[in-house]
Amino acid sequence: MRKLALLFLAMFMLVGYISPYSKQYVNTKYHIGFEYPSSFTQNTKYVNRFEGKDGFFQFDALKGEGTIEKVASYEAFSDLKPYGESPEIEKSILDGQEAILIIPSKDQNIEMKGQAAFIVKYAKPITINPESFNYFILWADKDHIRKIVNSLHFI
Repeated sequence: MRKLALLFLAMFMLVGYISPYSKQYVNTKYHIGFEYPSSFTQNTKYVNRFEGKDGFFQFDALKGEGTIEKVASYEAFSDLKPYGESPEIEKSILDGQEAILIIPSKDQNIEMKGQAAFIVKYAKPITINPESFNYFILWADKDHIRKIVNSLHFI
C-alpha cells in the first residue's frame, strides 16, 4: 500500500495537477507534454493544432541554426512582423534548457489572433523523418500561452 501511495505521489509531482478544465497532451515524436484547455479540439486541417472558441495552440520543431536568441529574433522580427512592430522577448529556462517567450505588441495584425510563441532548445537534437531538429516551438494565443508553457515538460 505504501508503494502505491509513493507511486501516486511521484506521478502527481511529475505530471502536476490536471484541473477539470484542462487536458494532458503528450507527443513522444516531439518529446513533449503539457496541459491545455479542455475546450480545445484538434483542427485536422493543420498538423499539431488545437482550437477553441477563446484560443488555440500549435507546435512544431525547428532546425534553428545558431543561438536561441538568433532563432527567436528570426521568428519575432521576420518581414511579415507576425508579432507586431515591437514584441516583448522574455528569456527563461525550461527543464534546464534555454527558452524564449515572444509576446505580441498591441499593433499585431488582428488576423494573427493574438499569437504568441515559446521556443526552447532540446537538450539533444531530435530526429523526425530523418531530419534533425534543435528547437521546439509552441504558438498559442497570448491569453493561454503562459499557462500552457508553465505545464510544458520534456519526456
